[in-house]
Amino acid sequence: MKNLQAEGPSLAFIDFDGVFCDSLTECFVSSWIAYHKFHTKDNPDFVNVADRRLYDVYRPFIRRGGDYVILQHCVSEGIELAKQEDFDRLEAELGDTADEFHELFYQARRELLAEDKEFWISINHVFDGLAEPSKQWAKSENCYVLSTKEAPFIREILVHKDIDWPLERIICSGKRRKIDIIREVLAETGADGGLLFEDQVDHLYRINDPRVKGFLASWGYVKPEWLRQKDFPVIDQQEMVRLVDGVM
Repeated sequence: MKNLQAEGPSLAFIDFDGVFCDSLTECFVSSWIAYHKFHTKDNPDFVNVADRRLYDVYRPFIRRGGDYVILQHCVSEGIELAKQEDFDRLEAELGDTADEFHELFYQARRELLAEDKEFWISINHVFDGLAEPSKQWAKSENCYVLSTKEAPFIREILVHKDIDWPLERIICSGKRRKIDIIREVLAETGADGGLLFEDQVDHLYRINDPRVKGFLASWGYVKPEWLRQKDFPVIDQQEMVRLVDGVM
């Protein structure tokens, strides 16, 4: 694999879902509750296996919490998604409903966390190759978690995995562009540059600052064609560990 080395003092910004944590099952469960219990109130007695498989196929298109519920809507209503533009068009058409989905998604998460915390934690898995290195990253002021997931939920997961990552270095981007947040942190810290580790290519394509270098996590929720693009490096977990260790 190509040797990738950061130049000068840098910060590391690590996406959570799909890069740090395998949360596919948790996001499915939370969004299923949000859609079927809170939105449609139909409360099916079972989950169709084919629906779950289709949901997993659509997973790479999402960016924030409410998007997971949009996927449940697509699966339930038979709305086909072939590319990112299909998803973005549907999200725009949903308008305020998309924001409602976001609120319902976090309502479902809070309910699960309150009623069955051990179950909720158990369906979030820190990727094996990152579990031990991240215990050291958590101690470094140069390492940040940058995610569309709300920070307290990330902190809850990491602490229960014995990764004591401070809440002040867990940033929820919400609807904001990640590159804009990275620029703000660079300005606040005086750092020369930053590394962004992502599995959603949109965040990487939006990098328009020469001080920031993006990397696509090959183990994340990625489309096969994303792995073949040449616009930014595709890395494995071992290479990510090397790069993040290099900024500590």
